[in-house]
Amino acid sequence: MRTDDPLAYSETALVAVRTLRAYSRNARTHDEAQIGQIQALIERFGFLVPLIVDEHDTIIAGHGRLEAARRLGMEQVPVIRRPGLTDAERAALVLADNHVEPADPVTLVAYAANARWEREVAGTMWNGWPIYTDDRAQIKYLAELAAIEAGVRVDGEPWKFADGLPRPLTNIQMRNLAIAARSYVTSTFKLEFMALAQIAAGTATTTADVDAILGGAL
Repeated sequence: MRTDDPLAYSETALVAVRTLRAYSRNARTHDEAQIGQIQALIERFGFLVPLIVDEHDTIIAGHGRLEAARRLGMEQVPVIRRPGLTDAERAALVLADNHVEPADPVTLVAYAANARWEREVAGTMWNGWPIYTDDRAQIKYLAELAAIEAGVRVDGEPWKFADGLPRPLTNIQMRNLAIAARSYVTSTFKLEFMALAQIAAGTATTTADVDAILGGAL
C-alpha cells in the first residue's frame, strides 16, 4: 500500500515489550556480540531508533534492538506502526531495512567506535620510522617513561620499532616517541567524537560518511 505522505506513519508510541512478536521470515540474525554491543549503546545513549511494527505488533525492523531491550529488562520500547502491508511489501521492507543504507544511529555509533579502534592499532610514523600504537605498546611507553623518571633507563638504549628493527634512542627521543604515540591515539578519539556529533546531528547517515570522517588527517 503506497502513501503519498512520507510522514503519514512517523508517529512514535511506547509499546510493552511482552506484546511484540518477531517476524518469522526476518532475513537477518544477530549474534551474541552484536546483541551485547546494542545493549551497551542503548545504556550509553538511550533508545535512539524506534522499532517498526505492523498493526499486529509484529516486528518489521529492529529485532536486534528488541532482544537488547529484553535483556536490559525494559518493559516498554518506542515503535512506529506501519499497517496495511501485504506479505510481499512486509518482506520487501524487512529486506530493505537489513541491507540498504542509511544505517540507523545505533549501528553507526558502533561502526565509528570500531573504525576508530582499527585506526588506533594500525600504528603511525615517528621520525620516519613505524611505531606501534596499540594498548600493549602504550603500556610499554609508560614503562619507559617511568624508567627515565627513575633514572634507570640507559641513554641510547635500543628500541624495537614496528618494522622489527631495533634503533638506539636517547631518553629525550624516547619521551618524544611516547608523546607522539599518545598524540596519535588522542587524535583518533577526536575523529570518533566528530563522527558521533555528526551522527547525532543527522549529517552522517551512512558508513561511508563515517569512513570519510575517520579517514581524516590526524
